[in-house]
Amino acid sequence: MDSTSESDYAHGHHIFRDEFLPAFDPLRPHIDRLHSLVLRVRDLACKRHARTVLSTVGPGPQLRTLDLYHIEDWQDADRLWGHVGPPPVVVFDGALPLLRRLSLIGVNIQWSAAASPFLRNLTELELGVHSDDVRIPFDRWLDVLRESPGLERLALHYSGPRIAGTPWDLPEGPVSLLELRDLKLADLDATYACALLRTFVAPYVRKLHLELGSMSETQDYTPFVNMLVDAPDPAACPAVLDPSAIYVPPQARAHASSPPPDEDRGGKGKSKAKTNGIRAPRPMFPHLEELSIAALATCTLASWHALLRGATKVRTLAVDFGQMDRGAFDVLAGALRGPSFPIVTHHANGAYHHSGDPYVVIAEAASFSGLEETPPPRPEMDPRLLPALRTLKVAGVEGAGLARYWRARKRMGLPVRRLLVSVKDRDRDMEKLKAEVEAGAKAGDGDGDEPCTMEWFHDEEDDAEDDQEGVDDGLEETEGELEDDDADADADVDADGVEDEDEGAYIPASGSDDTGSEDHQHHHHHQPHTAVSAS
Repeated sequence: MDSTSESDYAHGHHIFRDEFLPAFDPLRPHIDRLHSLVLRVRDLACKRHARTVLSTVGPGPQLRTLDLYHIEDWQDADRLWGHVGPPPVVVFDGALPLLRRLSLIGVNIQWSAAASPFLRNLTELELGVHSDDVRIPFDRWLDVLRESPGLERLALHYSGPRIAGTPWDLPEGPVSLLELRDLKLADLDATYACALLRTFVAPYVRKLHLELGSMSETQDYTPFVNMLVDAPDPAACPAVLDPSAIYVPPQARAHASSPPPDEDRGGKGKSKAKTNGIRAPRPMFPHLEELSIAALATCTLASWHALLRGATKVRTLAVDFGQMDRGAFDVLAGALRGPSFPIVTHHANGAYHHSGDPYVVIAEAASFSGLEETPPPRPEMDPRLLPALRTLKVAGVEGAGLARYWRARKRMGLPVRRLLVSVKDRDRDMEKLKAEVEAGAKAGDGDGDEPCTMEWFHDEEDDAEDDQEGVDDGLEETEGELEDDDADADADVDADGVEDEDEGAYIPASGSDDTGSEDHQHHHHHQPHTAVSAS
């Protein structure tokens, strides 16, 4: 059931304050038969009605999916914090024995095991837009993870375990989540995100979505990315985590406390022997197949390069390069050159050693300083990163650069089979690339494999505007203001006459690619722009 906001309410077309309880009444006799319930409110009065319903409706013995949303335009996190409201109620008398999929977006419940014993045996858990004071206590967070060994999907959007109150103690170490396949992290502070990833171990994650930071309010997510590149040893996890402390890898701490390798210190090269060999990086998610970056602002280009370098199984990449540092796409394309920096590249004498990487990219590359009156010649691309890549979905990329990347991979025998490009990046070079891709497909240029394709996509903000226009059109048609039925067909065609396509997949700049993603359309970048009231 989806109620509307006061500003969008139209009598006879929406469920709002007066319609909410009467709309729910027909469901009450059938609660014990429901397998799924999705309830969205966008108004404080409707929220009170929802609290009444959820606290009086009784048990839900067959309910397997429960999605509760409260969406309000609080403008910023400070206003969200001040509109928590009354304490949460006990929902469904705490009796949801078959519950497997739970989404709480802007809705907090009584977290205790006595009030919510159903927080166990979950396969999907989504928590979104909660101020810290109403988030799940850390000890209860560990309990929920530990008692849900079959958890397959975890999504945290400006939410997660509470910082204040219970210390982040790990008496038994991180929780093992061997079934987790899909992880989404959005609008989390860099230090918090690092600590969060140390509360569980999930080596078989296949899909990772990140929406961290924004170009207007940047944080340094380099330690977080470095953690993804080289996962900390779970056995070495501290007994107490500090979600406000900067993560420092043990290797970096060891190097910081060791003398420089060229210092003899009277030991005739002993210090050099301690530091010239290190173990190979261990990716946190070695089986990753799908990586989506809606925002990563910011991290060093070297760390970004290392993340891509270790993602050898990724087949689908979706990135909004407009929400990353300049040069991020050139890192992917292997086009940004500069002085080499040390990175693990070869194995000798039983150890991995540092050496200069000819394909490494760094932010200080002189040819991209932006200070030259005449742009330097573009270096040849060497796109060896992501050898398994088949689908690429991008925003914030120029057509010329994308075209060169696509052609370079094709020449190397590593073609990208499906390109999806933001319609906002549609320029002359993009049009030429699309024509080239389509011409190759018609000519059977698939090398025995499926032909390459290229499509445009709209981001969620555009989709939301289209949806609202559709609602307005429906009201106008009811009032007899539309001239004919052709207007409906015209609504599916862009101004340039190109018909919209079914993009599928997810949008790099989107906040979610799952059920209810339309409600996340403004929740980008650390502090949610359209915040959701908790409780």
